[in-house]
Amino acid sequence: MSTGFLHLHSYLPYIFLTLLVITFLISLVQWQQSKPSSALAFKLAKVTFILGHLQLTIGILLLFMGEKAKAIFSQEGAMKTIMGDAGLRLSFVEHPITMLLAITLLTIGYVKAKKSEGVDRAKKIALFFGFAFVLMLARIPWDAWLN
Repeated sequence: MSTGFLHLHSYLPYIFLTLLVITFLISLVQWQQSKPSSALAFKLAKVTFILGHLQLTIGILLLFMGEKAKAIFSQEGAMKTIMGDAGLRLSFVEHPITMLLAITLLTIGYVKAKKSEGVDRAKKIALFFGFAFVLMLARIPWDAWLN
């Protein structure tokens, strides 16, 4: 079962990040041109928001129930092992915390945009989704993506 979640967690980001970039760019253009946020941009923001939370949920399941996690956490001194190895630290500390922060920014942006209208909605989506995207790019395990 964890293999299926691992595959989903590996391939879903392609769709999610593509939608995140498209949503960000549409909102950025609308904000810069002082145009009110379109219904399409807000619907894309909603789908991106949902996919981001789905990705986070799958990631948390993998973090605690994956084969790698079970093997490491069953050892004595698991945290010392994790913090002593750069690859494990990325997988179990840096990546999850950064992605949690990014999804938090995405959530704040979506909720604030939902309460706003017009250009202010486009501005909030562009700012919060843009910052979330930068955080995600900083901690994506690129070696796994490039192989």
